[in-house]
Amino acid sequence: MKPIKHAIIFFLTICCSFLSFGQKQNIDYKHQVFLTGNICDAVNDDHFFSSLETTLKNTRQPFSLILNGDLTDAKSGSEKWIEQINRIKFLIKTTEQLPQGKIILWAGDRDWNQSRKGGQKQFRKLEKEIKSFIKDNDFKRTEWANKKGCLGPDTYELDESLLLIVANSQWWNHPFDKPRSEDGLCKIITSEDFAEELESEVNENQDKNIIIAG
Repeated sequence: MKPIKHAIIFFLTICCSFLSFGQKQNIDYKHQVFLTGNICDAVNDDHFFSSLETTLKNTRQPFSLILNGDLTDAKSGSEKWIEQINRIKFLIKTTEQLPQGKIILWAGDRDWNQSRKGGQKQFRKLEKEIKSFIKDNDFKRTEWANKKGCLGPDTYELDESLLLIVANSQWWNHPFDKPRSEDGLCKIITSEDFAEELESEVNENQDKNIIIAG
């Protein structure tokens, strides 16, 4: 395999804290990326969601909102879980109502039953809920990454000069039930194939900025 060269890569494999939203947008960016995670912790924080909504609505340039995992941490079907799901749906709907916006989201360790047994089952319920919401509303600018819990990589063009590559870090971290080769769910199911595909994606897009997140 050839070495990776020239690509500008940002590794965003961290547990993100809430971003500070609501600042006045003074700079004309070609494309803005808003990254946040752990939004399950903000389920009762109306200020966070209203500030984010205001920021997105005041953004003139094309933008992408990235929700980097830990969308829920409650048992599926519980009152708290439903509240958290509704917050996610609110952000999806808000973004879809803005023609300049798109949203990409995926699960984190807490969405996989906090990396405990039953994680894959919990993940599947979340995935089904979000994908059904996207389909039922015919949303075109919302992407659910790491479908079926596969390890990726999934590539999304945010802009003609900016790519997002998403890796499902939970596939490596989760010690219990998860997609395996015998399940036939994932096109790529080994670390070696993942590394080869990731390197190929980067090498084919050396003229672009690349965000790698997971």
